[in-house]
Amino acid sequence: MFITEAQLSLYKYQANSRYFKESMSYIAKSEFFEFAKLSKEYLNVVDCFAHFWTRRLDSNSWEVSFSDGSILLIRLVKENDEEGYYLHCSSDRINWSSAFSD
Repeated sequence: MFITEAQLSLYKYQANSRYFKESMSYIAKSEFFEFAKLSKEYLNVVDCFAHFWTRRLDSNSWEVSFSDGSILLIRLVKENDEEGYYLHCSSDRINWSSAFSD
């Protein structure tokens, strides 16, 4: 677990925080990128968010919901025998298939 709901709340609601008034999905995405830079091992992105409310949308896409109503969409992409992830933040419910359009 790289971040908790309580930590997200502190970032979001403390006036002196660099993420003051940002959505929890944005905070989680930003903090995950920092965490991944420091990690010395392979990270399964979906597993890192598994302690939040997560649902699988299709074989390569997941929706992570946060208590402020924001959503983080995660899509696994495979190109040239390599795996990668796209992360997309939304403050409102959106059509997830259009979030990853080419």
